[in-house]
Amino acid sequence: MKRGHLFIFAALIGGGYFISKSNNNPLVILVTIIFSSILLIIGSVILIRDNRKKREGKIKQSKMLLNQLENFSATKKIVQPWGVIAIDEENKKIAIKEEIGSLATYSYDDIMRTEILQDGEITYRKSSKVGQIIDGLILADISGAIFGGVLPREGSEVNEVKAVDLKIVIKDVHKPSFNLRFFDAHREKEKRGENFLADSHEIAYEKALSNLKNWKDILEIIIDKSNSEKKHTSNNISSVSDELIKLNDLKEKGILSEEEFVIEKKKVLK
Repeated sequence: MKRGHLFIFAALIGGGYFISKSNNNPLVILVTIIFSSILLIIGSVILIRDNRKKREGKIKQSKMLLNQLENFSATKKIVQPWGVIAIDEENKKIAIKEEIGSLATYSYDDIMRTEILQDGEITYRKSSKVGQIIDGLILADISGAIFGGVLPREGSEVNEVKAVDLKIVIKDVHKPSFNLRFFDAHREKEKRGENFLADSHEIAYEKALSNLKNWKDILEIIIDKSNSEKKHTSNNISSVSDELIKLNDLKEKGILSEEEFVIEKKKVLK
């Protein structure tokens, strides 16, 4: 049990005990209430301080882990108590960490799919070429309306939203997906309990949404570029294969000698 909880527990149990033994003595009741209130305040302050230190500690640790990554220099990043997303545009890598878990790096090509979920319901999905094949096989029974969905979910009020997550699906059998909670109503409520100047539910939601949309766009660009590069590579391979088949046909027909065939093949493979 945390120290703050001990103070609060002592205030509630101790206060109740002394009041029950006060024989309705106004002075004893008043002193007990004052003393219990002081204990409650002390306990609350300790809990607020500990929670703030815990959040700051998570951010500090995540930044340290990010800086220690080999062959990774973050050009864009977001580091929060709920996790980390960072990209290295030069090396075409992404680093991801959930609130609980280790920091992992992947190449852009390892990203199969990204999804945005509002209170557990998918409102957006973007897939790589490989991810699209898997979507077609596994998710064929889900309405296509979720593709290109909007945030917030139509018909919902901002005050009703409890959580908004970004899910990144990766080609990794050991850790196939990462869930990053950009907005958590309970977490924001705790912050407001610690500081009355903290953002309201609506403002906190809009800030989280702005960060989420930014990373949605970044990941969408990464997936589109990866798809385009794969298509270009595939076309090049097909073109080279076609040329080699044609050269082999010419050799088989006697139009090209073995020596000419070898020379032309080297030209195609350059």
